[in-house]
Amino acid sequence: MARPFEIRRHARIPLSLVLLGLLAWGVAVEPVAVAQIFSRPGTSTSEPKPPRRETTPNRKKQETVRRRRPAKSEAPPPQPERASFADPIEYCAYYQDVDAPDNAYTGDRNPSWVRQAASGASAGAADTLFWRCASGRVIACLGPEDAQQDGGRCARATQPDDADIRGFIAANWIDVTSYDARFTKGDVAGQYLGARKGLASGEAYDEDDYLVQMTITGGAVNDIVGEATYARPGPDGAAAQTVCTSQLRLVAVSDSAISLNQESPKSAKTPCRASRQLVLQPVGATARLQSFEVRRGKRNLKMETWLY
Repeated sequence: MARPFEIRRHARIPLSLVLLGLLAWGVAVEPVAVAQIFSRPGTSTSEPKPPRRETTPNRKKQETVRRRRPAKSEAPPPQPERASFADPIEYCAYYQDVDAPDNAYTGDRNPSWVRQAASGASAGAADTLFWRCASGRVIACLGPEDAQQDGGRCARATQPDDADIRGFIAANWIDVTSYDARFTKGDVAGQYLGARKGLASGEAYDEDDYLVQMTITGGAVNDIVGEATYARPGPDGAAAQTVCTSQLRLVAVSDSAISLNQESPKSAKTPCRASRQLVLQPVGATARLQSFEVRRGKRNLKMETWLY
């Protein structure tokens, strides 16, 4: 009968042999694997741990200084060039409201057509021309050199009731836009065009009181260029009663006025009689209308009024 296997005898392996075996095995495998075996669970030795963030007051001060450091100075972006115009009409249409022409206006500071249009406001040839833009329109005033100083003719109004939308004395500034040649229709200049009305008083003339409304649409000499309607004012604010309406034929044109013949049926009542000749003279934004009766080559003034 064989002897049982004795574990104790065979288990007596010298410690030196165990250590020598482990050393040989460690050389054969990768160092990282060995380090993972003997490291703690959940930790890794393949990547170094990030350094701890400093929280000292000195570091906080450095961060504050770094945040407050000004950025590098950069040249400001170039400003877009302002549109420039040599024509007052185009300048005002673009900039709308300008109290005095600035460097965006490159044309004549004393346009002849603006002066001619403004001269109807009882100003002398030696007066200084002032012009500006209001709501896209060319507005002009003639006066002495100091006219725009306080209290001057072309200055800002001291009373609100006298001021226009820009604060200037409204009565002394004239809208001259339509006086420019580009607004001419046929032989009729722009300052004559449009609808106007006024009250003709009969006290100094042979006519009764009439409400006059005149509309000029433009055209060539010898053409019908508009019409005139006359009405009697109603009593105590009642509606006016139309008397007659006549067609207007253009017969003559000058630098300061146009002449018109009335054309109505022969049975037309006063003041629409065909024998009447009308003279329309623009004065700033208004116009003076005179009605003459022509007999035997002579003209007799029958009516005069201001139209607005």
